[in-house]
Amino acid sequence: MAYYNYESGSKITPKIYQSEAGKPSDLLWAGNEYEPEGAGWIEIAVNPKVNVERRELYWILFDVEDQTEETYPIGIDNGPPENNADKINLTDGDGWERLQDYNYDSNWLIEVQVEYTTD
Repeated sequence: MAYYNYESGSKITPKIYQSEAGKPSDLLWAGNEYEPEGAGWIEIAVNPKVNVERRELYWILFDVEDQTEETYPIGIDNGPPENNADKINLTDGDGWERLQDYNYDSNWLIEVQVEYTTD
C-alpha cells in the first residue's frame, strides 16, 4: 500500500479493516506507527499478508496523530470526488464525513495493490 505524504509533523499508523454496513468493522492488520519526513509517496509493506475475499469491501485507513489544524499529512488529488474515496473521520465526534463537506472536491492519494493467488 502507499499514500502521498503531503506534509510532515504527524505520526501515522496504516490499517486495514473489513467493511460492514458501509463502515470499518474488524481490524485485519495494523502497521507500525511512524513519522514520515518530506513530501512524496510512502510505500508500506503489509506483513503478514492479509487474505481478502473476492467481491468484499475493505477499508484502508491511516490514523494520524499529533496533527495540528495547519498540518495536512496526506495528499489529495484534483477530483472529481469518487464514491467513498474522500472519507474523513475527525476526532470531533461527527463520525465519517466527506472531504466535500469541507469544500474539497478531491480524493485521498492512497494506493493499494491486491494480488490474486490460488492457495
